[in-house]
Amino acid sequence: MVEDKDGWGKSRDPLFQLSLKPTPRSQSQSVLYAHKQRQETRLSITGAERRLQSGLDMDPLSSFLRSSPSLEDVDSKSIEISREVARMQDEIRLLAEYKNTRLIGVSKIPAELLLITFEFLVLDPISPARKGIWKPYTDILSATQTCHSWRQTALDSPRIWSFIYGSAPLPLVRLFLERAKSAPLYFWTPYGRLRGVNVLTVLEHLGHVKEIALEVPCQAEWLQRITSTPAPQLNTLSLKNNQFHSESSASFELPPNMASTGPFPSLRRLSLDGYIWKADASCLRSLHSLHLQFPRIPGLQSELPEAVAFFASLDNLPLLTSLSLSGALSPPKSTPLLSISLPHLTKLAVIDHDLSIPGMAAYIDMPRIEEMELFSGGSTDSYTAAPILSAIYSKLLTPAELSSELTLEIGGSPTARIALRKKDALELPPYLALTVSGTEDLETELAVVTLLPHALRPSLLIFASEVEEHDNDPWIIPQRNLLRRLVDVTEVRVDFLIDLLLILRDTPPQPGPMSLPSIKKVVVRLSPKDLAPMFKALLKARKAVNAAIETCVLHDCNLSPSSIDELKGLIPRLEVHRTHAEGT
Repeated sequence: MVEDKDGWGKSRDPLFQLSLKPTPRSQSQSVLYAHKQRQETRLSITGAERRLQSGLDMDPLSSFLRSSPSLEDVDSKSIEISREVARMQDEIRLLAEYKNTRLIGVSKIPAELLLITFEFLVLDPISPARKGIWKPYTDILSATQTCHSWRQTALDSPRIWSFIYGSAPLPLVRLFLERAKSAPLYFWTPYGRLRGVNVLTVLEHLGHVKEIALEVPCQAEWLQRITSTPAPQLNTLSLKNNQFHSESSASFELPPNMASTGPFPSLRRLSLDGYIWKADASCLRSLHSLHLQFPRIPGLQSELPEAVAFFASLDNLPLLTSLSLSGALSPPKSTPLLSISLPHLTKLAVIDHDLSIPGMAAYIDMPRIEEMELFSGGSTDSYTAAPILSAIYSKLLTPAELSSELTLEIGGSPTARIALRKKDALELPPYLALTVSGTEDLETELAVVTLLPHALRPSLLIFASEVEEHDNDPWIIPQRNLLRRLVDVTEVRVDFLIDLLLILRDTPPQPGPMSLPSIKKVVVRLSPKDLAPMFKALLKARKAVNAAIETCVLHDCNLSPSSIDELKGLIPRLEVHRTHAEGT
């Protein structure tokens, strides 16, 4: 590199010969300011050169000499040129002084602060891989050309060069790998452009790679290299495959010789989306987080690992704190007879079409669990669901520590969701969120509630249906049988007023069995005008059998003022929120 006295230099490094325009970014404006001033200075110098050339072109020396000038004319011409040169030298000196005043501040920025800024420029603060799709390294390359001090600071920090984007040109990838030296490498390839040769180039340095995140389908050669090459520093491995075929799919497995020795001794986070798990988790002793997700493809379900064998391989993983499984397992072939210990597990999510797979949570001893999501999307009859639900509920905390809420969705695929929250952490995600899809008789939904310990029976019901007309409800009988059993519910929340009317219509002329006999408060999000007469009639009917609604909150209310006045006579505490157009 050739430098001048002011610290500027002409780089022969191909890294700094690329034509890259800095991307504006508010957080990096101060860093790129000096680079901008440098460009302005160069433009000023270029303008001065043009003026000098223009002056010479007006009376070229060659033309002057061809005119056979006298000695006096030559002396005059020499004086004229000397004056022009002196003037240009003065301009150059002034420009240099101006440049130095501009650079004196940025050149004294501490190296520690510069490194933080450079890391910000090479990374995207929202998604580390997002900016690598089209123009990776644009900002960092611009910043490191600001002055010699900044460039040298970057060259002296291998970490700056350790972030590799799969969409970058291969020469840049190789240069960054060279500059990174022995620093841990981070390799990101978002969904979009990918240069396959970059993957193979980075995998040649797998011994130094700390993180791999590929949001593109792995070629067989890449996957084989990743799983068969020792990677002692690999901390995070995230592979996402969005191309599936009914007859085959990529598998993640460890060669037998690698499984025994442990291929990833430092691996803490493993995420596989779209890959069939065929590895032995017991060799991943450092694992903190495991996420497996696979789409529901009928032709491939038989290739998925069996649930009992998979969970048995997790037994006593000493550091596992988070486990997320979505469609990744096949159902147990028989009733499980095992006890699994995950002493540090705090978060568990199991999502599957078959309830028996989320039901495996009942066989895990997890004393530190804080958040469980168990979801079954397939229709399960009450005979099958009851023992699984009972086993899950047997693992709950002391009921006195929890509060519960129930969500019922009655429609094409009826669903019940019970959410249990710790009373001292109501603002946090549920301690248990259990979602089960039942059948047309709604007996499974009823079992979700009735099998709970009595102290955990929900007092809050969130109710929704697909019924659009109150006199055309195919679920009227099973719904009535279910709602009459929910005697602990005191508050109901619905999106549409018609859903509340479907509940209140089960009000007898004299005191007797009725849906939700204990409700005292209702909250409605939308209240159309045409349902006001029926709403008032049902409120009167409830009041007549000593089951009156005491509190009602109406959001986006379209009821007329006269209807609201009538409601005030039926409900002691009425809270009305008008639509935006009508005010509050």
